[in-house]
Amino acid sequence: MENKDSKIRMISSGAKRLLLFMWPFAKKEKPVYNLKSIRIPRTSGRALKILLFLLRTPGVRLLLLPLLLRQAGLPRLRKCHVEDAPVMHPVHPADSKITLAAAKKSIKQFIVSAEQNRESATDKKGANSEKQSLFQPETASDFRRAYFEGKTTPVDVAMRLLDIIRSIEESAVPLLPFLAWDEQELMQQAKASAERYDRGESLGILDGVPVAVKDELDMLPFPTMVGTKFYNTQPPAEDATTVERLRSAGALMV
Repeated sequence: MENKDSKIRMISSGAKRLLLFMWPFAKKEKPVYNLKSIRIPRTSGRALKILLFLLRTPGVRLLLLPLLLRQAGLPRLRKCHVEDAPVMHPVHPADSKITLAAAKKSIKQFIVSAEQNRESATDKKGANSEKQSLFQPETASDFRRAYFEGKTTPVDVAMRLLDIIRSIEESAVPLLPFLAWDEQELMQQAKASAERYDRGESLGILDGVPVAVKDELDMLPFPTMVGTKFYNTQPPAEDATTVERLRSAGALMV
């Protein structure tokens, strides 16, 4: 008797929801943003090889692939409708056009502000003995100020960087922070930067500052391996846009 009553209640509740859904004047519920955990099998090694073998088997693939896609939530993602147009760049209205003179003025203001903030931070640090022992990395403003004051040169900085790289690679547990580096290439960049500072023709705040690039961007003269040993063995035809902009600003590309 109880089973019969429970079935009747389930049928009546289902019919009620159906009528409310079909009723034209019913208020539609707003979509709720709910995060759901994805149940995807985590495999590696031999288990991953077996899974790939099963997915490549025609008969088993038809049974296994829909299950994996459903667990990952891809069918619901495919049914989603996005009203916004797909674009590859941010769309926003242009407020005003910045002239070249205004851009140069803005850069100068940024450099002055950065140096003032750096000096105030250094004063506060020296006033407190505890903060004085904390590690504070060197910034682009520190390098630029040291170059102008004659405390060091881009050549000295490049040589110091090379010594650090060698000491790390020759340690008991080599960390290998750089997949590839060329001493001659780096020293050529450093000498060119030092000559610009001697002539008073610095390219900007990044001139003579070492900048490391991840192995995902094309940078001459190194092949882009993307963290592998087989992806590519030949150097790219040209630098990536990011690398080219940094190099044109005088940065020492490592």
